[in-house]
Amino acid sequence: FGKEWIFGIQKNKVFSMSGRLNIVGGQWVSPVIRDYPYTQGDEVLYDDSNPFSYRRPHKYHLNLSINYRKNREKRTGVWTLQVLNVLGVPEHHGYVYDYKKDLIEEDNVVIIVPSFSYKIEF
Repeated sequence: FGKEWIFGIQKNKVFSMSGRLNIVGGQWVSPVIRDYPYTQGDEVLYDDSNPFSYRRPHKYHLNLSINYRKNREKRTGVWTLQVLNVLGVPEHHGYVYDYKKDLIEEDNVVIIVPSFSYKIEF
């Protein structure tokens, strides 16, 4: 979805906003072997006898973009601000063993990517 507004005395300036919502289906993963005697530095073992039997929940990613365009006689300047993953949805990177707590924990990372750019069009 998006919207543009044209303004200025000569109607040569454009301000626009747009967004995109992605609904990503649950990722199928193999279950973790939790009763294995893990030690420090061990990698988490997966149950290969039952592959891809667990489904992670759906995720919602919202991306937003704000643009300002100034049209001139021989060139156009475009300023853009984009933010990916505005909602801060965590990404699943697997499982890690925490030897201090003696637990297997999910390894999730939140990645929010802001981007500012300026472009000259001839």
